[in-house]
Amino acid sequence: MKFTDLDEMEATVAQRFRAVRIQGLSREGRRPTFRFGMVPGARVGMALVDFGRAAVVEARQPIDFVPLQLPLSGSAEVRSGRHAFQSHAGVGISPGISEPLVLHTSDDWQMRVFRLPMQSVKQELIGLLGYVPESPLRLHPRIDFTTPGGQRLRALLLVAADPQYGPEIENLEAQLSCEVLLSQRHNYSEALANVHDAATPGLVRRAQDYVEAHLHSTITATHLATALHTSVRSLNRGFRRYLDTTPMAYVYECRLQAARRALLEQRDGDFVTRIAEDCGFTHLGRFAVDYKKRFGESPSTSLNGEWKVPAAAV
Repeated sequence: MKFTDLDEMEATVAQRFRAVRIQGLSREGRRPTFRFGMVPGARVGMALVDFGRAAVVEARQPIDFVPLQLPLSGSAEVRSGRHAFQSHAGVGISPGISEPLVLHTSDDWQMRVFRLPMQSVKQELIGLLGYVPESPLRLHPRIDFTTPGGQRLRALLLVAADPQYGPEIENLEAQLSCEVLLSQRHNYSEALANVHDAATPGLVRRAQDYVEAHLHSTITATHLATALHTSVRSLNRGFRRYLDTTPMAYVYECRLQAARRALLEQRDGDFVTRIAEDCGFTHLGRFAVDYKKRFGESPSTSLNGEWKVPAAAV
């Protein structure tokens, strides 16, 4: 959505994120742009923001979500609470939820802003720690996208911005929340660093058994960790160490394999939609795309037996 002036943009940003005051530092420039939408299959809001010229942006209203700002071009001087730093392609912003924010942007500044539910981040923190924290989470506003964790977070955000994102970010909301906590500084960073590593082969086998028994249910890394009385960090380490994958990628692969077996059995009255839903898929269009990418044929082709492979061979 393009606006004739920054006042119109202020009103739209306030509706979707928080009340802001935007002051252009020049009269000439591009038309300001703000495009908002929800990431498919997740409670994650996303916007493309371009002020059209150098600007000063102020926000003082408290918020009840975690904002993640990913710069695409240009730079900005940032002050969030008592923290001051420069944002550019390698440094993002996660303003404090109750602290004032001031941005001085360059004329070519453009960014994507993501709105992550605070409850999701809190749930992932409990899963990572293995207990309920007493104090509220306080994230540092500077996101370093050049560290290994920051690079993973940036890659997740960029892929989430693509409507064709794939199985590597199944349960995007939970994965983003987890990556924020592992890659960004906050008041529980030291506690997470000291979490005991219980990533044993036995833990991974129990996780595999749980996944196979609950494919029809919603499974997140936090749900899995809670069911096994462990932490999300231990699960991630175990799956990386012994299976060279992540828990959620493993869940998705198991669902694809279960759907494949059911389709090849060709029971009378079976339909692709019912089989996909029985295997835990909620986004049928994406299921069809991922199935064909994984097995080289569409689900309907497998169901109709046009290209027959014994179920035991997959």
